[in-house]
Order: sequence, then structure tokens, then C-alpha cells
Amino acid sequence: MKRLFANAVPWGDQISLGAIRDVITGRRHAGDHALPTSGPVGVITALGAAALSLPMVIALVLGGSDGPVTATAQVPDGIATVRLPAAAEAAQIETVLARIDQMPGVAASRTLPETDRAALLAPWLGADLPMQDLPLPILIDLSLSQGFDPATAQEVLTRIAPAAVLHLHADPGSSPRPPDARGWYLALIPLVLAFSALIALAAQTALAMHVDTMATLRLIGAKDSYITRIFGYRAARHIGWGTLAGSILGLGLWSFLHPGGLPGPNWLLLLLLPGCTGVLAYFITSQAALRWLKGLT
Repeated sequence: MKRLFANAVPWGDQISLGAIRDVITGRRHAGDHALPTSGPVGVITALGAAALSLPMVIALVLGGSDGPVTATAQVPDGIATVRLPAAAEAAQIETVLARIDQMPGVAASRTLPETDRAALLAPWLGADLPMQDLPLPILIDLSLSQGFDPATAQEVLTRIAPAAVLHLHADPGSSPRPPDARGWYLALIPLVLAFSALIALAAQTALAMHVDTMATLRLIGAKDSYITRIFGYRAARHIGWGTLAGSILGLGLWSFLHPGGLPGPNWLLLLLLPGCTGVLAYFITSQAALRWLKGLT
């Protein structure tokens, strides 16, 4: 651990409250005038930051979602459906219905008539649907209550009608539960790593282009801490503005696809995203600049 931080810039010289404030607000650092223009490297860095911040915004918004973000297909009334093949005989259907009514947790059951099945298929196949010409499965609609066991019900139905399939549309006796957001938060880990790799690559490229500038600044008496700061400020500005552009684009895309607004409180974190990436860029670039300065004779 000591070896890892042996060449680190002292914390007080590296990041102060003023430095963090300037990074977050995007204020141009006075020492930035000592560096040549960044050219296409700065543009590419900002575009890369914008491209990576777009999925980060989506992941943050989805992580704070209180419910599904896509509408589910319309299902028959009730919370479970038994599907039998179209070739099922009337006697078999009556046997299945009689056995279903004896199952614990089944409040009511009914066979969906042709009119209801036609209404379900109308959005896809049209209203004038020739039901008699289509081999549509037989659907039995169930109203469930406490005590219903889906696994046992499926086993019983399979013994009566091997092709019977039970579709459970909700967990009986429980309130709707928001989807687990941990998956979306875990998706941020590779995005943050990719962001760090982008910053490190951009820093190495910029420092290689301006190695003569660093040597000149040293010759005229500039301290290493000053040189690392001006490179850090420039990287923070490129990454911060790129992240801001990507965040605005991501929010606009979300608002276009989901006019209902932003779910959950995570949209507040988006306000801090450009500043956080800017501080990260400042730290990584200043450390990279220090390593380059240590290599100069």
C-alpha cells in the first residue's frame, strides 16, 4: 500500500475545496492558458464521456423505478389461467373444471367463451376473426385466494390432462412488489470502470502530446503540483461537459419513451453525475501527470 501511494500528490496540493468547486462549476482554471489547445483529443474525450454517461443515466433511472417500465400484455380477468389444447374433449374439460373447483385457494373458475377469446386477439388479428377456423386453445380463468399452491395445482392438472398448463399472473395473497433494482446498480460497475479507462487513456494521450510543455514549465520554475493541477482541470472540464451532454441526452430519451416522467428519487443523482466524473477525471489525470513528471530528467 505504501508503494502504491509513494508518488501520490499530497492531498492538500492535489484536491482542495476550491478545486472541487471549480471542477463542478466548470470554471476555467487560470493555469489552463499555459497549455496548448487540446485539439481533437479533447473532442474525442468529451464524446466518449457523453456516450458512456448515456447508459449510466438509464441505469440510474431504472434503478430508482418503483415498477415495471414497460406495459404488460392484456391478460384475462383473474390472476391465473389454465390452458388446454384445442383438441380437448368436452368431458375432459368438465373433469378439469370439477377438479379445479376442489383445489384449495380457488375462489371461482370459468371457461373463457369464444367472444372473450376473440376480444383478446382482436388487437393483433382484427375484429372479424373466424374463430371456428383457428385451433385456439381452451382457456379456463381462475380467481385465486389464500392457500393456492401453483406447483400442486400443476401436478394435479397434468394427471388429468397431460397437455394442461397453468399460467400464474400474480402471486396470490401478496401485494405488488417493485422489481429488484440491484441488477441495474450492478450494471454501473462496468460503466464506471469503462469511464476510468477512458479517462486514463485520454490522460496518457494528452500528456504524451504535451511532454515538452511539462518540461518547459518545469524549467521556468513551475512546481509539479501546479503542472498536475492544470492538466487535471483540463481533463475534468472535458469529461464533465461530455457527461453533462450525455446526461441531458439520456433524460431526453427517457422522457420521449416514457412521457410519465422520471421514476424514483434517483434522478436527483443525475445532477451530481457531471461533477463526480469531473472529480474522477481530475484525480486520475493528476496522478498520471505526476508519473510523467517523475520520468522527466
